[in-house]
Amino acid sequence: MKNVRTLSRGGLAASAVALYMSAAQAVAAPASPNNAAIKEEAEAYVFDCDETFAKDCEDLRSGFLRDYIRARHGSYQGQRNVAFMLSGGWQSAPIVKNQIQACAWRYVIIQSAHAEADVTDSANLRLDCGKLDEADRLAAVARGNEILRQIAALAPKPKASGRR
Repeated sequence: MKNVRTLSRGGLAASAVALYMSAAQAVAAPASPNNAAIKEEAEAYVFDCDETFAKDCEDLRSGFLRDYIRARHGSYQGQRNVAFMLSGGWQSAPIVKNQIQACAWRYVIIQSAHAEADVTDSANLRLDCGKLDEADRLAAVARGNEILRQIAALAPKPKASGRR
């Protein structure tokens, strides 16, 4: 289901958009037959751009979709970017703020025990999840566990050795 809201707010700093896009494009989303379904899921969190800031808006929108696919494939930076955008961290981005989803992604980052993770990840978990009431925190943890299962299902399977 596509969100029909459009971006018509100002405030997109061209240099900030360029910086985000260069980082987002540095690592392409992994090829997978599941990417179309993951992209469709991600599109529930973005809205259309109007003509006023079309280029910057579309760059942010496509960067988020790419990061979402990377995140679902286990990318630490993709997960951080998705959580940040869903938390409303970039006010003028064409992303629907969803604090439960932001908390869920912060939970995924911590539970994944990425080598790159640091104290800011724990702080972001406390910050984003701390904005939720108990029922929403439980929903976020349940969603986080669901995402972790989906990531595990997408992970490459070890090849059989052929020896017995």
